[in-house]
Amino acid sequence: NRFRAIVCDESHNLKSPEAQRTRALLPLVRRAVAAVLLSGTPALSRPYELWTQASAIAPTVFPPGGLEEFGNTYCGGRDDFNKFSGAT
Repeated sequence: NRFRAIVCDESHNLKSPEAQRTRALLPLVRRAVAAVLLSGTPALSRPYELWTQASAIAPTVFPPGGLEEFGNTYCGGRDDFNKFSGAT
């Protein structure tokens, strides 16, 4: 079954791909014919946190397995703890 449309308010809460909320919602968003993600919270300094939302609504542009490439390109690569700084 496919939803024709899904609207997600407070979509900034989807920033962590490992979070239970994100794992529950992403399959619904990806199966919908149309998806709208809304948030009034600005993404000020961490483009890395936008990945999950971008991948959900545009998987051909931001493929689900492309998080590392996105992080290396837009988020300053990895630091000593193997995490993205997110501030580039």
